[in-house]
Amino acid sequence: MMEDRSGLNFILGVFVGAFVGASVAILLAPQSGVETRGQIREAAEKGREKLEKYSKDFREDASELFERGHRYMDEKYREVKAALSKKVKNNPPALDSDEVVIADLED
Repeated sequence: MMEDRSGLNFILGVFVGAFVGASVAILLAPQSGVETRGQIREAAEKGREKLEKYSKDFREDASELFERGHRYMDEKYREVKAALSKKVKNNPPALDSDEVVIADLED
């Protein structure tokens, strides 16, 4: 799980670094303010589109992992339940001494 987060942090860091670097390059380039604002707008739009794509992909991957985990846990739950049921059926639990005394008193 920690490896998944470090990979996500790395990807996020790459995008933030690229965005900051592109912004600084655009701001320091010798051109008019109108051209600079246009380039910033285009870069922001491209970044937004990439972020939307990656967030959609991430949601789809997370949803698939959740479903796989749910199916796995459901399967294991059924296996354990069946094993316990079989164990109890073959070896009924012994009554505690208190329960034996109470059962004797009730008879």
